[in-house]
Amino acid sequence: MVARPSPLLAAAAGLAVLGAAAAVVVARRRQRRSWTPIGTVRALTLYPLKSGAGQPLQRGRVTLLGLRGGDGVLDRSLAVVCGGKVMDAGTRRRLVLISAEIGAGEVTLSAPEVKSLTVPLPKDGEATMMEVDLNGHPDSGADLGPEAARWLHEFFADGKSYSLMYFLPGAVTPRRTSQLPHPYVHLADPEDAVTYNFVTPLSVICDASIDELNRRLASPVTVHQFRHNIVVGGAAPFDDDDWRLVRVGGAQLRRVKPVHRCGITLVDPNTGERSDAMEPLRTLRTFRLARTAEERRLYKEAPLLGSALAVDQEGDVAVGDTVYVTRD
Repeated sequence: MVARPSPLLAAAAGLAVLGAAAAVVVARRRQRRSWTPIGTVRALTLYPLKSGAGQPLQRGRVTLLGLRGGDGVLDRSLAVVCGGKVMDAGTRRRLVLISAEIGAGEVTLSAPEVKSLTVPLPKDGEATMMEVDLNGHPDSGADLGPEAARWLHEFFADGKSYSLMYFLPGAVTPRRTSQLPHPYVHLADPEDAVTYNFVTPLSVICDASIDELNRRLASPVTVHQFRHNIVVGGAAPFDDDDWRLVRVGGAQLRRVKPVHRCGITLVDPNTGERSDAMEPLRTLRTFRLARTAEERRLYKEAPLLGSALAVDQEGDVAVGDTVYVTRD
């Protein structure tokens, strides 16, 4: 752990990112587009804890940093840390069983076979900050203290030490996607920013894509195994492959890249168990590999399913909203 940097400097840096984004939003609003309705929002899901349990929403707000619930809770604003690295379901599969409820200045953790714990969220100026490695690049957040650490130690029961990290507004500077050390950041715009998401603040999938996958599987999976914020109903399977812009409710989104699927997809969100048969990744590799030379260069042998989205215009969204798109 390290001493927390000046909150004024961190806040100023964060405002600079979002200020630049706002200027681009204004410019994009003025562009005329030909929008096509392709379906409706079938489901909205918030994941307060990175790789943790999802929370269904009837309505929410799309912000430049991702989906927020009605109580202001931001998607992927909590993360579990072990050995200085942020954990996900690929490294700690039982993470999917942890539910994190944020409200009234506190967070409540609950999971099977352990007693629930509620700890306060720190205020800016009072937090102990920690620096971590998130997918190979530096990040930071507020340490939620020894009680949360003991709870995680008991839950994982593997003899290792854990911390719970919080994306504290005003103290943590949002990461710019274009500055992340990944081979595909050139697909993002300079103003795109994220919290503890991988590359973009939002993701979308068509429920017909899951139906088509399940048609090929011996044991079906649910859409929750893919951890998307927005599920679209009424569109054709894999229709999002060719989307450019997405308009839903009051928000306008931009497709940055396909989602390349990894070992997290192998973990059943209801049990925390990993598929010994390597499904659904094994089946996805038979029909959802990269289509172009550029995609093959970026994603190698990883199958592609769903789309990662950036936010051009903030706005409210709800289940049942019509989804409009423009195409490449």
